[in-house]
Amino acid sequence: MGKRKYLDTEKFQILLKDFLTIPTWTKNKKEKYRALTYFLSQHEVLIKNVKRRSKHNYCAFTNSFTIFEVPKDQLGKLFDYRGEWVLIFCSSTGSYDYAWGGYLNEIYRVKRSFSQKELETIKSNFNNYFVLK
Repeated sequence: MGKRKYLDTEKFQILLKDFLTIPTWTKNKKEKYRALTYFLSQHEVLIKNVKRRSKHNYCAFTNSFTIFEVPKDQLGKLFDYRGEWVLIFCSSTGSYDYAWGGYLNEIYRVKRSFSQKELETIKSNFNNYFVLK
């Protein structure tokens, strides 16, 4: 079976919230993280390696995310996503080349659009883990 084209944002939010609510890296938190990463691995993804202070970085920090509509005049790696809604999840590269200052922007297509009010609700639920564009 192939990978799913569109990410279920509601399920993603539940899995991420389950992971983030555990404050320390316990066995339970690691299981929640594995469930999240397994869910993400079942979907088509474009991974973009960016430096922390790059203008092309959509992250606040590791495990943060954003949801937005890609502009119709977008250039670069997001070119193929023009006019579509995407969720970008950020993980750390953890490599010496980026001196822990780099991120992987994992770009997933989402099927539905979001109103500004919905995005603000997500922001209030995730605080700094959601980057409101």
